[in-house]
Amino acid sequence: MKLQQSALKTHLQKTLAPIYLISGDEPLLVQESCMGVREKADQCGYGERQVLTVEANFDWNLFWRQARSLSLFSQKRLLELRLSKNGVGAKGSKALLAYCQAIDTDLCVLVVMPKLEARSTTAKWFKAIENEGVVVQIWPIDRKQMPQWITQRLQDLQMTADPVAIELLVGSVEGNLLAADQAVEKLYLSYGAGHLSLDEVSKTIHNTAHFNVFQLLDSALTGDAERVVMISHSLQQARIEPAIVLWAIARELRLLAHVSYDMKQGKRFEDLCQSYHVHYQRQQLFRQVLAKYSTQFFYRLLRGAKKVDEVIKGVKVAHVWQELLQLYLALAGVHLLAAKRR
Repeated sequence: MKLQQSALKTHLQKTLAPIYLISGDEPLLVQESCMGVREKADQCGYGERQVLTVEANFDWNLFWRQARSLSLFSQKRLLELRLSKNGVGAKGSKALLAYCQAIDTDLCVLVVMPKLEARSTTAKWFKAIENEGVVVQIWPIDRKQMPQWITQRLQDLQMTADPVAIELLVGSVEGNLLAADQAVEKLYLSYGAGHLSLDEVSKTIHNTAHFNVFQLLDSALTGDAERVVMISHSLQQARIEPAIVLWAIARELRLLAHVSYDMKQGKRFEDLCQSYHVHYQRQQLFRQVLAKYSTQFFYRLLRGAKKVDEVIKGVKVAHVWQELLQLYLALAGVHLLAAKRR
């Protein structure tokens, strides 16, 4: 079945499907949806969790072996497939379709991927997951929806605010859900449950704008190393998930690498911005960064991002926030990583 992201919580209170597909480019909502499935699986006795990251040249036989293998630790398992923009591909389509035709009741599969192209929603593998499990396609929250979204967040914490205070809050976060969520959390920590005055919201949002991952990214892109350090520390103090901080820079590095490579092939910057959906307000910043660094530089930092991902997953041992800071500082021009500009 297909579910709205807002309906997933109610669904999970009642049951756990054998397979879930969660797709979208809103990291906060994707993360919360995945957490809901993980928590429900844990409650239902799926005591072991395995994660497979699907990248280029991924061996889909590995998914099939994991899906059919016996667990050493728990009778029931949660198996996560994290896909990139490349999609599932022909082999992945066959593997997912085959699995949906032979569901294992002792296994819950969670497929997580970026926003799906329209043509993917008519594919056999997609229809199979829709028939056997649950599909949640997460769409961006636009400016008109933000007041209601923030109001609901406040209500979840037993808080209310006048419409003018909510509009002030909406304007301060500029459509950034992560920043909005952090602002609501900060309001709750500052004032607790109850009604918020315009003055209370105004005082709080003065500092809230410094606590979002996109401002950290922009600070790195503009070369403001001091601000990178400050915002990184703030995000760590606010207990933002490192995976979200990594997602932001990895996505940007992949985009910069693609555009840089295509420009070397003679393609026009303006055409590439349209092709890769670079917002016009960010195009000048992109142009400056692309003039500053080479294609190889972006790929080096992507390898650094892969290391951070391994730290987050526990494959490597290191201080994850220090690794993230080094990665962002490298993009800002402070070369703590083994990466050079040219």
